[in-house]
Amino acid sequence: MDTNVDGSCAVAMVKEIRLPCQPSQIRICKWSFPYVSFHTPNAEEAATRLLHFSKKQGRWVSVTWRELQQMVVLEKLKSPADSGSGIFQFGDAFVRTGIKELVRSGFIQTRIDAGEESFFPSHKLIRMIKQLQKIQD
Repeated sequence: MDTNVDGSCAVAMVKEIRLPCQPSQIRICKWSFPYVSFHTPNAEEAATRLLHFSKKQGRWVSVTWRELQQMVVLEKLKSPADSGSGIFQFGDAFVRTGIKELVRSGFIQTRIDAGEESFFPSHKLIRMIKQLQKIQD
């Protein structure tokens, strides 16, 4: 399990990604987006979890299944079951299903980093959020 000094998950930086805004410009509630709606709650929670890593790092990063699962496990240990997250009702598969939906819809992209599949936001996702949240250039 790779962690940073502060106990947060270590993530791989995706240097070649240029997206239409910075992660700090996107508004995220705990596991949802203000003014943005996805087709399913799974997809919305998965997207917010993925973008949470980039916001925390202050740059666009890719995230592996292992890192997402670690985030879910830590949240289950720290947070009460009534936090509003789908993981408490449906388990870890809730986020996995959401990631798969986002890949199919083109909202996130995948790549292999050090033999492990990782995920990062697509231009399509960031453009949609930017438009709906009225983020200026």
